[in-house]
Amino acid sequence: RSKGIIILLINKYTMAEFMSVRNLKPGLKDLQLMCIILDIGRPNVTKDGHEVRTVKVADKTGAVNLSVWDDPGKLINSGDIIRISKVYTNVWKNCLTLYIGKGGELSKVGEFCLVFSETPFMSDPNPELAAVQAQIQAERSSGGGNASGPGKMYSTNNGSPSGKMGGGNMNSGSPNQSGGFDFRNRSNGSFGNSSHPKNNANNPNRNNR
Repeated sequence: RSKGIIILLINKYTMAEFMSVRNLKPGLKDLQLMCIILDIGRPNVTKDGHEVRTVKVADKTGAVNLSVWDDPGKLINSGDIIRISKVYTNVWKNCLTLYIGKGGELSKVGEFCLVFSETPFMSDPNPELAAVQAQIQAERSSGGGNASGPGKMYSTNNGSPSGKMGGGNMNSGSPNQSGGFDFRNRSNGSFGNSSHPKNNANNPNRNNR
């Protein structure tokens, strides 16, 4: 019986549940990803005092930028393996970017041991993406079109190497394991831990799903 419990814990995070980074494109929503944090940018402070960080994350298929607001950005570190849910894609300054929508979660599930590749880097600037995003928004406004956007996917190869942090397989475990954290983006638009929720400024590319 105990062996069965262990198997259940490992299978809780089967990779079949997660979107691959290389398959991302504008207009996707309600995604779940498992990835490793490679780099955390300096915080940009909005006029309302909120901190926004651009975080480069990757899985074995590629890398992409994730926009992280306020408290979660202060707790994450390079090498953290995270699970993010209720994620949607948007185009910000011609760059494909991930955002965590209402009801979404960012959970730390391990450290270092995850095979990753930095190519393709899905957030490389691409002027064509702005037109794709505008088309998707127009289709949604008119009540037509595919919610996931056009089938064309854009990607570039910047020649960066693939790698593996830690030299092992992906860590499996509960988001509440020792040293972990679990942040939720609540339905009222706040994003913080359960004991210290904070309200964030409205952003046209954030929480609009």
